[in-house]
Amino acid sequence: MFLCPSRSRPHNLQRLIDAYDKTHAYVKMLIRLDENDPKLNDYLKLVFPETWITCIGKQVKMGGAMRETFKEFPDEPFYSFIGDDTIPRTEHWDMELAYTAGDWEIAYPNDLLQEGMATHPVIGGKLLRAVGYWTLPCLTHLFTDTVWDHIGKELDLLRYREDVILEHCHWSNGKAPRDEIYIREFNGKNYHYEDEACFNHWKQNLDVNTLRKTIAESVKASSKSCSTSEAII
Repeated sequence: MFLCPSRSRPHNLQRLIDAYDKTHAYVKMLIRLDENDPKLNDYLKLVFPETWITCIGKQVKMGGAMRETFKEFPDEPFYSFIGDDTIPRTEHWDMELAYTAGDWEIAYPNDLLQEGMATHPVIGGKLLRAVGYWTLPCLTHLFTDTVWDHIGKELDLLRYREDVILEHCHWSNGKAPRDEIYIREFNGKNYHYEDEACFNHWKQNLDVNTLRKTIAESVKASSKSCSTSEAII
């Protein structure tokens, strides 16, 4: 499952719909909208692909949307989020990343922005359930992908797909205007400092050996109980 939270950018979501169709993607996508979004009616006028699900709820940041989604959909074969400022460029990008991640690894695309970091990671569902969370309880918006980048590097689970392009059209690389959403993310409340402190505390206290053992035991238990592979979609 891909999660795409979006606010006040129905034009970006239309662009994502067009890219989704053009690249012949078909994996499940959950669109998370805010009930107080002034542009909600414009979102509701969009024609979504058949495999997309729309969820409208109280306004939340990325961390809240991820925790909410994992609680509502605890048994997905994989989990990933995609920003509404991202444009998939590669044919069947969704299946390519999902198959690369499989059950127990972390695949990530080339976002043409942050080289060397697992942005928009696709996480095998069994791996995520073994770890026990999609994002840390204390994270509001930032460092959500940094957590999985760190786990992947520590446990050698990262699988980079340089050939799979998900172009991140961000204001920082000049591919998008710095709109009210970007401004609100990096100004006003200092949650980005709080998120950084949360991540650093988690990183300093992470017991890598225990995590490795937990995952190994989960892999062993899974191999005993399952004789067939799970479906991707």
